[in-house]
Amino acid sequence: MATLTGVKELQARVHAIEHASQSLALARTYISADVVPQVPNPCPVSARLRAEVSRVARMLEQASGPTGHSPQALEGAVEGLDRELHALRGMPAPH
Repeated sequence: MATLTGVKELQARVHAIEHASQSLALARTYISADVVPQVPNPCPVSARLRAEVSRVARMLEQASGPTGHSPQALEGAVEGLDRELHALRGMPAPH
C-alpha cells in the first residue's frame, strides 16, 4: 500500500512532467517557426531558449525512471524555460 508521502511525491512528479511537456510544446512552436509569432517585429529564437529546451527535455526523459531527477529539480528547470519563453514574448516572467 502506498504511503501518503509516496502519493504526494508521485503527484508532484506528474505535475512537473505535465508542466515540462506544455512548456516544451510551446517552445517547439517558437523554434520551428524561428520567430515569436506574437511580437510585432519577429526576432530569431535565442540560443538560451534552445539550451533550456535541451536541458528540460533531457530531464524529462529521465523523470520516469527510479533514478530520475526530483520533481523539484524538473520544476526548477521548467521555470527557467518559462522565463525564456516569457522574455521572447515581451512579457514579465510569472512568479
